[in-house]
Amino acid sequence: MAPLLRKTWRGPQYFVASSARADPDIFSDRAFRAQRYQRSITAQSALFVPLLVVTFILWTNGTLFSSPSQWYLNPGLWQIQGLDFIRAFSFETAFVVVRVGGPLLLLAVGLYGAATAVYQSILYRKEITAQGQL
Repeated sequence: MAPLLRKTWRGPQYFVASSARADPDIFSDRAFRAQRYQRSITAQSALFVPLLVVTFILWTNGTLFSSPSQWYLNPGLWQIQGLDFIRAFSFETAFVVVRVGGPLLLLAVGLYGAATAVYQSILYRKEITAQGQL
């Protein structure tokens, strides 16, 4: 079983299990475990809300969900044929990745943050419910 590593200002602290059957969770009771989930939800929400605002602005601006033909700003690109088209298309694609990839990355990170916050919320409710049944 791998030790859990926790970094503090005094240096890394290791929590090593005393036996192979030991529980890897370092929290002593359900209340502390529920507080961990609550802190995680707060942190995820603090990151999710600004990303949601930026994504909404990019969506209403038309930058986020425009058609792929609008991503390429070179006006004569679609009239070129053959090997010249492949060269021009490959050259423009690097700029398209920078221009369009940023907002799509923001969207992906925002969706991941939202999914993580929902998952932590489910775990938090489960811990609170189990704590009330003790």
